[in-house]
Amino acid sequence: MSVGVTSGFHDLFSRLFFSVLTIPFPETWIGDDQVENKEIHALRILERHLQADAHKIAALILEPLVQGASGMRMCRPEFVSRAVNLTRQYGILIIFDEIKSGFGRTGSCFALEQVNFVPDFLCISKGLTGGFLPLAVTATTDRIYDAFLSEHFTKAFAHGHSYTANPLGCAAGIASLELLTQPGIMAKLNRIHMTHKTELEKLSIAFIDIHHIRVTGTIAAFDTPYAQVLKPKFLEKGLLLRPLGNTIYFLPPYRISDLELEEAYKTIGSRNYQIFMRYLQSRM
Repeated sequence: MSVGVTSGFHDLFSRLFFSVLTIPFPETWIGDDQVENKEIHALRILERHLQADAHKIAALILEPLVQGASGMRMCRPEFVSRAVNLTRQYGILIIFDEIKSGFGRTGSCFALEQVNFVPDFLCISKGLTGGFLPLAVTATTDRIYDAFLSEHFTKAFAHGHSYTANPLGCAAGIASLELLTQPGIMAKLNRIHMTHKTELEKLSIAFIDIHHIRVTGTIAAFDTPYAQVLKPKFLEKGLLLRPLGNTIYFLPPYRISDLELEEAYKTIGSRNYQIFMRYLQSRM
């Protein structure tokens, strides 16, 4: 809750929060000519925090490449790599939250592969079971594991076992991993990626009020002031979207066919919605 203090989800408990340092997220998109300046600014602030408070910082926690709930905001692998390597120089632990991005979402099995960095902790969940059942894993390194390894319970990292290794969840996880390791799966994910790029380019030409087009792996997003208004219109045509504020995003299941994904984009780009958006523009 303390780490996600700016989300607004946990305001009721704010008096219990501990202090958290944050840095700007250098979100970027196709055609962004300011990305390097944003990254330099964020890294300078990170370095100032490290120089002033490294002895009080427990860990750097981040969603590598894509921040989900904040609006599918994306950054470059180069930035994440520079941020974590800078932090590592101060002996501070690195935690990657790949709960959403893990298991192929960013175009590689894990985003850490594109960053070329192994964190001290890796949090994974959603893709582990394909989203069918709740199951999560916190993976760590031998160094962290050995710190709690002892013949004496007082040194152990004690936790309850009520939901540990739930049989149904683990069965779903095994089935999901079997599908993910089938031949051709990465080629399938790349086709989704390329379809996103092709179809979003078409939308950007058809609509004036589409901004900040961005794609990372199988995740695609764009911003429009009409996101919330358009949602029920799309639903009438059988397209279920869940805008995050002004952001419309695509997070398709891997089994989606090329035709199905193209049809989703055609629904958004249909002439009816072009007319409707022009009508909305005239009212503003």
